[in-house]
Amino acid sequence: MSLIEKISNLMTNQKKIRNIALVAHIDHGKTTLSDSLLVSAGILAPSIAGEARALDFLPEEQRRGITMKTANISLIVKKEDKEFLVNLIDSPGHVDFSGKVARALRIVDGAIVVIDAVEQVMAQTETVIRQCVTEGVKPILFINKVDRLINELKLTPNQIAERIEIIYNNFNALVKKFSKNSSVPKWRSSTRDGSVVFGSALHRWAISIPIAKETEITFDQIVEYYTKNEIETLQQLLPIEKPLIDMIINHLPDPITAQKYRIQNIWKGDLTSSVGKAMTNCQAEGEDIPLVFGSTKILMDKHAGLLVLGRIFSGVLKEKTNVVLLNTKETRKIQSIFVFMGEDKKRITQVPAGNTVAISGLGEINPGETLVSTTQKEMLPFEEIKYLANPVVTVAIEPEMLRDLPQLKRVLERFDMEDPNLLIRTDDQSGEILLMGLGELHLETVVNDVSLLIKCTSSSPLVIFVERISKPSGEISRDEFGSKVKLLVESNTEDETITPSDDKEIGDFSQVLSQYKNEIIIKKSIINKFSKEAIENILVGIRNALISGPISSKPVSGVRVIITDFEATEGEKFEHTVPLLRNSVWDALRKGDIATQEPIYKIQITTPAMYLGKVTSVINKRRGNIIDVRSDQDLMIISGSLPVAESFKIDQDLRSDTEGRAFWQMSFERYEIISETRLDEYKQKQLKNNGKRKNRLSY
Repeated sequence: MSLIEKISNLMTNQKKIRNIALVAHIDHGKTTLSDSLLVSAGILAPSIAGEARALDFLPEEQRRGITMKTANISLIVKKEDKEFLVNLIDSPGHVDFSGKVARALRIVDGAIVVIDAVEQVMAQTETVIRQCVTEGVKPILFINKVDRLINELKLTPNQIAERIEIIYNNFNALVKKFSKNSSVPKWRSSTRDGSVVFGSALHRWAISIPIAKETEITFDQIVEYYTKNEIETLQQLLPIEKPLIDMIINHLPDPITAQKYRIQNIWKGDLTSSVGKAMTNCQAEGEDIPLVFGSTKILMDKHAGLLVLGRIFSGVLKEKTNVVLLNTKETRKIQSIFVFMGEDKKRITQVPAGNTVAISGLGEINPGETLVSTTQKEMLPFEEIKYLANPVVTVAIEPEMLRDLPQLKRVLERFDMEDPNLLIRTDDQSGEILLMGLGELHLETVVNDVSLLIKCTSSSPLVIFVERISKPSGEISRDEFGSKVKLLVESNTEDETITPSDDKEIGDFSQVLSQYKNEIIIKKSIINKFSKEAIENILVGIRNALISGPISSKPVSGVRVIITDFEATEGEKFEHTVPLLRNSVWDALRKGDIATQEPIYKIQITTPAMYLGKVTSVINKRRGNIIDVRSDQDLMIISGSLPVAESFKIDQDLRSDTEGRAFWQMSFERYEIISETRLDEYKQKQLKNNGKRKNRLSY
């Protein structure tokens, strides 16, 4: 029986399926760990595991040694002579690619959180645990790089045990913290039951408490093996695959178990309806069981064209069948279905609920689109995937040859679909194409990928300032061109996540503009009175006001615009409605005390104690604030904040001043009001650095 035939058979036994992701802070060893799973499935030779980084198949990933895109692979693993299908996603660890982690988690049920035993819980570790809980994905723990505790920090066996206890207690505390207001089960990982595993992915050994009791191997013996440089013996005694597979099969849920609590997290429809019951129970069999497929990722394949990656939540997905796209109400035809095998893919004719696959033939669709049977056109789509970061950096991009401009725009349209945290727009004043993303690395990677397809150049990175209100506007009204509107604006965010509106009623229209966490609500009385074209004109006017605010032409962030009344006595017209709505929203924003604000990064730096003074000097020179400094053996962990505008090229300073021994992570934390003086300083810096590039979204 061929591999794809075995996979196809296992796909029908949902109790033997595990949909999982590897998540972590950057460089904590996710992809190195994934090599061990490939060995267990017979795909990778043991001799190269740990160093192959097989799921980092992009040249740029291999060059940098970090994961930049999610990689998918279906594996068959054995536990006690029983075969299981593991659909594995290796996700990026750098905060600049956190949107791809959010998409990956939508289609899995469990996640192995990898934590470096030396660096412990870092900024992105907290983020991925929070993302897991938000999506209803069960996290379990692999403590990696225990070899560093032995070789570098020279810890005793008792100190190693204490370090492991500290890490899993901190891990459980974060899971509990983020689960506080969630409907997910009360998850807790324990060393006793094997849901916490520790070892070295690079040296390919691992142990859990159950295996330690079974083998009677202690930390004293492990340290001794390292002292004698008998790592191969350690690999034979404690092969990493055994506790890893035990942990996945015993402690991560199958699709049937997971969907009973996950569906209410990601879908706000009626759970007692036929489709609600079908998804909650992960039903596949039966002619009346509707197909529901959640898409999360769009990618271009050189042979199959555009592929849509996602998961089947109920029903059976079949080739050559029609499906409805719930958000656009379009009907499309599925041509082929594929199972991902890392860089390769295998075709399959049909797949039941509980599995992850890729589909060809649908053409361009928005990631996050819900695909359903043609009988389910009125079903509510899945909740929008929540991204925990904002675009805060921008570059201008242009082709080397002007004649390539149309081709560049087509290429960027594809990247816009594939990347959840990339925003692309054309500056109205300069005509430049602007890429907006989460950080320098994010945009550098996009520009490099685009340059492989078409030769282009980009400007230096610049920060994206925004305009934000400090209080509700109250209702305002405005008359222009024979039309009248009443509206109000209010703050839409709390801890940088969208909060529900108290003013929204059943039947009201709602549109979320997720890039800057804005929302538009139009009352149902207006929806019932005017045509779709008129409603779209109202939306255009509001979006125009939000993309360029009233005081400094920056994007408006974190507001909810509520249209309570609209009249058009002389007939609704585009040229009247759009400026009326734009001007009215600007009026309301001014009443909300709108101000220009700059993005602030949360920064965490780990450095040897001898470099503490130099690291704090780097932060202070860049207008940063140091909030906390704590010691951990011979390392110092510095936590603080830093304006995004001051973060460019900080990596060069930190590497130079610490001789390459500092590790750091920056992630978006909040916005702060910026003074006119400071804003003028940035304008002058822009003019100096970019010459003729005077018109830019960020200034």
